[in-house]
Amino acid sequence: MCLSTGVAQFSAELSRSSSFNAAAAATSAAASAIRVRTVLTEYQLRVLRTCYAVCPRPDHVTRDRLIEMTGLSGRVIRVWFQNRRCKDKKRSGVQEVRTVVNSRPYAVSSSQTSSPTADFGMQSDNVS
Repeated sequence: MCLSTGVAQFSAELSRSSSFNAAAAATSAAASAIRVRTVLTEYQLRVLRTCYAVCPRPDHVTRDRLIEMTGLSGRVIRVWFQNRRCKDKKRSGVQEVRTVVNSRPYAVSSSQTSSPTADFGMQSDNVS
């Protein structure tokens, strides 16, 4: 009976102090869980790029095959494909913006061009 009372007291003390211990453990775990950036070899990049050219969204079977071929974790492969799709989307958006900016809705003839001050209704000071 005395042993069970001691266990109950210990359990109560542990639950009271667990909030402090949990915060300390989370802080130390976060500090020790800093991940180093994965550096991909030329072979791994070539395999990933080739697969991406065929299918930018690989299914589970393809991803497992990539894991075996490259030796990378599933997480690294998933993140690489996500980042690559985002990069391609960003590039295509930039190209669309450039196309819109470079295309003019109307042609300006040389007789319509004027000085910058004339565009704003200001008189230019051309002294001859």
